[in-house]
Amino acid sequence: MTDLTVVETAHAGWRNFDSFPESELKAALGRLSEQPTPGATAFFASVVANFDPDDTDGFWIQQAIGYAGTLGRASPDAVHYLEAILGDYRRYSVLSGLIGTAAYALGRIADHPNTLLVRAIEGDSVGFYAPPAAEDDDAELVAFVRAAAYGAYIMTPTDFQTGFDAAQELKGSRRRPTVELAEQVIGSWRAHQGKS
Repeated sequence: MTDLTVVETAHAGWRNFDSFPESELKAALGRLSEQPTPGATAFFASVVANFDPDDTDGFWIQQAIGYAGTLGRASPDAVHYLEAILGDYRRYSVLSGLIGTAAYALGRIADHPNTLLVRAIEGDSVGFYAPPAAEDDDAELVAFVRAAAYGAYIMTPTDFQTGFDAAQELKGSRRRPTVELAEQVIGSWRAHQGKS
């Protein structure tokens, strides 16, 4: 049985919140990430496309995010399905922290500037968040997504650590991120790189 067959079989029989990955599944997922294939890429893209926020525990989305990171900049499919995760407001409350992971994975492989990350940072001004963040829980979640998108946007031309640190600093300051502020961080990073 191929690794992809093991993964597809496990996915087909998965019972949300009741299933746990067995060692054979973990090993197959690890090998697919080490040696991505077009079939595995199509499988994970379908996991994202068929995601139902009302009926999931997030395990397979987490695997898709991890797999996308192994594909790197060479895969427009990975960029596309990471954008699909971030571009659907209904997924946020179900996936919570995985949204930040997806944003950072996108920041590592997307070209600069990435339109979806711009939209996530700018948020309400471009109608990205619908329904609007009226409740406190929604406002907190939207602030989290904005900060993650801000860090990811900075990562696209810089590196993971620069974007991550900028996002953490922003969260600590409680300021709202903007693309202009992100570009200032990128400009500082480029100036510093020129001095090295």
